[in-house]
Amino acid sequence: MQSKIFKATQWEFRFRFPIFLVMYFVGFFAPWNIVMHKPYVAMWSLPGFWAMRAGLADFGVVTMGITAVAVVCALLAMVLRIAGAAYLGSGVVHDHAMHGGVMMADGPYRHMRNPLYLGGFFGLLSLTILMPPSGALFTVIAYIVFVLRLIGCEEEFLTAKLGEPYVAYLQKVPRIFPSLMPRVPPSGAKPHWLQGIFGEIYHVGAAVSYCAVAWHFNPGLLARCVLVSLGLSIVLRGFYKKSNAA
Repeated sequence: MQSKIFKATQWEFRFRFPIFLVMYFVGFFAPWNIVMHKPYVAMWSLPGFWAMRAGLADFGVVTMGITAVAVVCALLAMVLRIAGAAYLGSGVVHDHAMHGGVMMADGPYRHMRNPLYLGGFFGLLSLTILMPPSGALFTVIAYIVFVLRLIGCEEEFLTAKLGEPYVAYLQKVPRIFPSLMPRVPPSGAKPHWLQGIFGEIYHVGAAVSYCAVAWHFNPGLLARCVLVSLGLSIVLRGFYKKSNAA
């Protein structure tokens, strides 16, 4: 059993998206650096400088490698988030309340229990190249701790709602790291791919931005593209909620 420190409260779950945004905001601005009057230097260029100074590798080669890793992370985030939302439903993914009416054990949920959180982690890794080192470290640690707390809360809730079938699912399917082979038979759930794509438009836009813009090695341009994706996702989410309420 998980300790209470790794079980989020209902309040934390309800406001998880604003909490994630605050984490990212702190990571990008690293207010402690501002207080100490340290210049803003993004992670993107630092490993290349360190490798060049140490005589280990060329700056351009290292920076190109970091960019390639960031692009791959953004693509993995998009795939995992879309697949998770397509099977679970965007309305469930973005709702403030937890849902326990039906157990999802199809698509990516046959390989891991939390593809959405893993996708979010890959998305965060792609963003860390735009953050200062201390901000990136803070955000990665804060994300991991908060997600583990959310998972603990969700698993306790679903166990109470779904009972023994969900307990058996917990025992068979890995929590975070996916298995290569499915651990449970398909449940027959049908994915709604368009809903998954529109529901995860931020990750789609971020992945497209990284693929198209990252190779210009312009942090400001890439950050603006990511912000546009975030703004579009907020607008679409508001429109989706309004249409459902109508």
